[in-house]
Amino acid sequence: FQVMPWTLATHYGRGVRRAWLGTAAASGLLRTSWWFVAFVGRLIQLLIVFAVIPILVLLVAIIALIGAIPIGGVRAFAGGAQRILSASLGDSFIFVRKPIQASAIHEKVRRDLEWLGERSRKVAVVAHSQGAAVAHEVIKDDPRHDIVAFISLGSGLGKLLELRNERETVQITQRTPKETSAAPFAGSIGMALIAWALYYGLAGTNGWAASAFAGVFGLILIGVATQSAWVGRVPKIEEVALPGWVEWIDLFAAKDPVPHGRLFDTDEVDPACGILSWVESRFDPEYGPREKSLPRSGVAHNYGSFTSDHNAYWLNRDGVVPMVALAIAKYSPGLRLDEIDPLDQSRVVAGALRRRFRVRWLQVARWMTVAAGAFALLGLGWKDQLLGLSRPTLVGARAVSSWVPGWALDWSENTVVGVLTLVVPVLLIYVGLSYLWRWWGYVESHELYRRGFPDPFPAQMIIFMLVLALLVEVGVLIGLGHRLGIVPGLLSVAAFSVTLVIVTLMAASSVTPMIMRLWRGVFGDGKGVLTGPPAELLGYRRLMLLVGIPALVVFPVIVVDPEPPTSVARVFGAYGLGLVLFGLGSLVLHTQLVRRIEAPWSRVSRSGPPELILSRLAGGKPVADAQLRAAAEVLIPWLEFYAESLRQVEADPPAIAESNDWAKMARTARLEAQRATEVARLLEASDVVLAGRLALAAVPLHPAAVELAVEMRMLDPDAALTAMQRLARNGPRRDRSRARRWLNEQQDSVTAG
Repeated sequence: FQVMPWTLATHYGRGVRRAWLGTAAASGLLRTSWWFVAFVGRLIQLLIVFAVIPILVLLVAIIALIGAIPIGGVRAFAGGAQRILSASLGDSFIFVRKPIQASAIHEKVRRDLEWLGERSRKVAVVAHSQGAAVAHEVIKDDPRHDIVAFISLGSGLGKLLELRNERETVQITQRTPKETSAAPFAGSIGMALIAWALYYGLAGTNGWAASAFAGVFGLILIGVATQSAWVGRVPKIEEVALPGWVEWIDLFAAKDPVPHGRLFDTDEVDPACGILSWVESRFDPEYGPREKSLPRSGVAHNYGSFTSDHNAYWLNRDGVVPMVALAIAKYSPGLRLDEIDPLDQSRVVAGALRRRFRVRWLQVARWMTVAAGAFALLGLGWKDQLLGLSRPTLVGARAVSSWVPGWALDWSENTVVGVLTLVVPVLLIYVGLSYLWRWWGYVESHELYRRGFPDPFPAQMIIFMLVLALLVEVGVLIGLGHRLGIVPGLLSVAAFSVTLVIVTLMAASSVTPMIMRLWRGVFGDGKGVLTGPPAELLGYRRLMLLVGIPALVVFPVIVVDPEPPTSVARVFGAYGLGLVLFGLGSLVLHTQLVRRIEAPWSRVSRSGPPELILSRLAGGKPVADAQLRAAAEVLIPWLEFYAESLRQVEADPPAIAESNDWAKMARTARLEAQRATEVARLLEASDVVLAGRLALAAVPLHPAAVELAVEMRMLDPDAALTAMQRLARNGPRRDRSRARRWLNEQQDSVTAG
């Protein structure tokens, strides 16, 4: 009766607080307006929760009373409901209200860690939900130097600390605990009287509106009063800090109600171990000695669902599982999974970005399902068309019921059956969308674990989007068809929609690959990666002309057609306009995909630790020496591979050396050598030997590497002269100019000497 209302209030109240902090910190009118709209939306959610809290408390009381009935089936049902309600918060309640059981659980975890410590040199703890809260307290209260990593998934630590604060400190008034506990009930009575007065004050205007307003207002005030005595606080840093040698990674799902985001609302954390973004938190190496360890938070995109995210961390094979595996493996010298292939880290990042993209489309599918059903329901009318819609369903139900002896049901036409006739197909389509989404995710996850990069536009994604378009189309046609008289009935709508989607799918499956190949060949870089979004490359003016001219031709056919609304010309005119809009939407969608997914993905797919380091330097972020060493170890074998490959190409006939493959390889090698030179300069102060090895590996590929190797005295003058002469002869134009300037300077110095 206390845990669930208080938890719901603090859960949504924290969202309101974060939105308000974002509004206060935003700069610019657009961002401030965006955050303010988010704040208003979160505040409305909180008020709705306050209105629902009394109903939920009453529901819990009813379930508790049902559980007392001495009937096996009834007790089993009540017990199952209670287990569902206490699945995530019941453990926290036990830790707070039953210290003996909490001590037993802590002792069991402590013994298990001791057993592991006796048989291992390093221990990494991975815990989920309230298990993460228990493991955190054990590690914090009994520090062990063999525990080097703590990974929490959907941690319940925040909820546990809030419940503990609610249990131990009530600082609203200076009253006694008994008086404070009685305050909510006194407040509830007062709020009910206010609602009663408002009801009679508004009764003269509209009785139904007055009843609804007074009831909702009363429930909100009762919920506020019920929560007035249980105000939690944000945990302080000293309450959660672990020993400095423990690396703490905290992963939380975007919609997980248990952690509800990062542990702290602000960035008030240890600067040596601050909160990093999802991508950066993967590959940052050890930070070195520090006094305390705070969580490095990362967002996991499981399903984007309030009900499913908490128990789906291990089902997230694109984001969570690789992250945990890499975080543990880096403490084992013989099991560096992130160093088996230099591109593995980039593949993990690309997989996480792709997972986020799919989850957002799943969320869009949920909302579009609700919107399509609501649009169709409003279009049919509550009492007009729903009765007719229920007629075929009732005929079938009456026929089925006649087969069963003893069934004497009155299958009269009613609105409820009409609503079910509309809602059930929509739900079935959404179930089909869910299976298509899982199929799409399985294909991309399989490609990721094959050490590949999934296709940005797989067939599964196209099918998923077309089925989603079918759902929206059915809802719109049902809603508008009965209002405008364009489509006569539900069966015609279904047949027309299915035919349209099948034809569109066939056209898309045959035409889209051809267009994509042509587009990639004309505007791509030869590797299947577009150099820019289609709308930007085509030009928005030309795009508007291509879309506007067909629309101007088709629109008069729809509007000025003298025939009845059901005429063939109007239907096909609408179909043509729909295809034009569908093409426009596809082009805009493709533009957004390229801008948000494929372009960053292509950049990330070629990026390893060097690119991440340089991006952090560009953003003014510090780079640890361990990061530089990791980048150097990755770059050296690649530079040696490029140098050897280019030597073999130069030994072939001129026709091969002038081919496109040679030019692409030369550009890539030059870029990698330039990055390696920058990393070597940064690494020179801490590890001159490794910096010298890196510079020597880049010498055959870039003049800057030759200059750095000469400065570090890692390259004798004759070898430097030979390398510069080769670059001046075979390198790119910019490198040839730089190499010739260096050769001229050397010749001038020799002449002057």
